[in-house]
Amino acid sequence: MPCHDDLTWNCEDAGNTSLQQEDERISIDPPICTAKTVNHIAISVSNLQRSKDWYCRAFGVRIIQESATSVLLGFGESMLVLREEGQPGTISHFMFGIDGYNTAWLQARLAAMGLDPQQDSNSFHVRDPDGLNVQVGDRDLGLSSGIIENGFTMR
Repeated sequence: MPCHDDLTWNCEDAGNTSLQQEDERISIDPPICTAKTVNHIAISVSNLQRSKDWYCRAFGVRIIQESATSVLLGFGESMLVLREEGQPGTISHFMFGIDGYNTAWLQARLAAMGLDPQQDSNSFHVRDPDGLNVQVGDRDLGLSSGIIENGFTMR
């Protein structure tokens, strides 16, 4: 179950008819999948309660879930995840939300691109070229009822 749209374009549409005849089409390799949302951004904080209060007061976000180790704050179709871990004031990772999430299909596509997909709840984590943890998964993950803390740690 692919999570991408087939992408093609016509040189004439781009105003470049000198490269090909007008009825000839060029196929562009589709991306692994098409990001529809930023499901969440996870940041490291020094004080969970203080940060939760600040984001709620400053931006009117809603509390989706709260535990001793994390807080999920909702806004629109996205979340801000606060955790007391790592270097405070930094982004630990973010997640692209996709439509049509399919575990086996996405894992195979990520691996075929030479990535090392690490499975999490309805999602996978990979590293970008600079080593940033990028998560991709079901666009609705955690938005209505939170997530189950599973202790996932990126290798």
